[in-house]
Amino acid sequence: MTNDLTEIKDSILQNITDSLSNPYSLLILILLSLLIISLIIAVFSNTMKRNLVRWKILEPHESPAAFLSLIVIILIIIKIIQAFLIQPFLVDGESMLPFLKSGELLIINKMSDSVDHLQRGDVVVFRHVKADQFSGKFFIKRLIALPGERVIVENGVTRIFNEENLDGKILDENFIKYIDSKTNANIVLGTEEYFVMGDNRNASYDSRKWGVVHKKNISGKAVLRLLPLSKITTDLSLNLE
Repeated sequence: MTNDLTEIKDSILQNITDSLSNPYSLLILILLSLLIISLIIAVFSNTMKRNLVRWKILEPHESPAAFLSLIVIILIIIKIIQAFLIQPFLVDGESMLPFLKSGELLIINKMSDSVDHLQRGDVVVFRHVKADQFSGKFFIKRLIALPGERVIVENGVTRIFNEENLDGKILDENFIKYIDSKTNANIVLGTEEYFVMGDNRNASYDSRKWGVVHKKNISGKAVLRLLPLSKITTDLSLNLE
């Protein structure tokens, strides 16, 4: 029980830390902090309470303390949801062009069932843990090879070796517009290891350069493009089988 509580606490704290690096989450956090501070002051100051009523934040007979308690409860629920269920993610960079563009807002499914059943072609968000200038940052890439497989990337062609394809199978990657024929790789994946690449092969820092992604570092699978509204997409995976 103690270990479970510790895991929950660590997950929530880590989620708060991750939110600080997301511009949307940071803006919301600042606005909520200002609101909470105002409500705390209003508990002891009638002047602040009158101001909140005038700004249409409080009803004339509403208690600042009650409203504050409601906000805290809602925030706790939201953080639990973000830690274990879903979380917004802002695309930053050009590594997934043309499929995903910088500034687009995605929703990530963080449920363990989603991470346990990842498929080739899924778009995933994970924490980069290699000892380089990007250590600790979150990356978004596409799953190319799964645990137990061997993957060879050579001259821009990706070949997968597994039990079904002992002689290797060339992936149909006709969705790629920016080909890189110089960066190669030859990796055998262990248990709970994945090989990922960006759709923009010519401008992607991925498994070809730093190796595998461990399952424990995968935050979740991208399941919805929420912004821009004109490009809302409910399925970001591609069938690469």
